[in-house]
Order: sequence, then C-alpha cells, then structure tokens
Amino acid sequence: MSTELTISGVGELEHKVAAAVVSGLSVAQIATRMALTRAETNRIVQRSNVQRAIRTIESAVDRQRKFTRDMAHDMYMEAYAMSVEPKDMVNATDALVKLHQLVPQGGRGPSMGVQVNVGDRQQVEVLAEEVPEAELLEAAGRGAGSLAPEAHVHED
Repeated sequence: MSTELTISGVGELEHKVAAAVVSGLSVAQIATRMALTRAETNRIVQRSNVQRAIRTIESAVDRQRKFTRDMAHDMYMEAYAMSVEPKDMVNATDALVKLHQLVPQGGRGPSMGVQVNVGDRQQVEVLAEEVPEAELLEAAGRGAGSLAPEAHVHED
C-alpha cells in the first residue's frame, strides 16, 4: 500500500505484524524480521485488535486492487486509439460491446442481421454479385444515399 493506514487501538508493532500477515509472511518470517520469538509473534497475531487490523488492511488492499468496468473501458479505448490495423479496432469495439453488455450473450445486435467477413478483393467482387448493393449498405448501417458524392462533402 502506498499510504499509511491508521487503525485505532493498534500500536506500531501490532500494525507492522498485521501488515506482514496480510503481505503473506508466515509467523516464523515475521518473528525473524521483527526480532521476536515465534511465541510472541503468535500471541500478537491472535489479539483481537490485530485480527481487526488484519481485516481492515485486507479490505483496503482489496479496494486498491479491484479492477473495475471503468478501468477496463479505459484500457479498451486506449487499445482502440493505438490500433494500426482495422482488425484491432474491431476487436477493441467487440470487447467494449461485450463489456457493456450491449448485445445479449451469443446474440446479435439489433441492426446486425447480416454478418460479412471478407478476406480479399476477389471475395468482395463475388459478394457484390450475389448480394444487392442496397442490402449490403443496409447491413453496414448506411442507406443507399451514403453513396452520393454530396453525402461525403463536409463544409468547414
């Protein structure tokens, strides 16, 4: 922990012992590091105020280590922003959709009636012959009007 935690009714030695227990040290290791006997260390660890200190420190450590949805969201957004390949952008977007449960488990989104996976130009040409352009645009979430040149002119 980066900040010192103050626990009422617990002395400095008791606090150090409690912190050592939370960090995973055994009673023998604590005794050696603090120049105590094992019996003394055991008695300190068994005290009710030290047990309370152990629970308090564990709780504080858990809060600091807790991985939240907001943290995951920020990490996915950073991955998206750093993506070089479109595939990586799609993966980050898919992860965000799952994280925020925007699509039911194993389901498709409301406007995703057609899923298109294209690997090369030849597949695009075959697909263009088999599926009408308007249907492809609709599946992509765009209308046929998105092909008109004026749809892409941006006034500054």
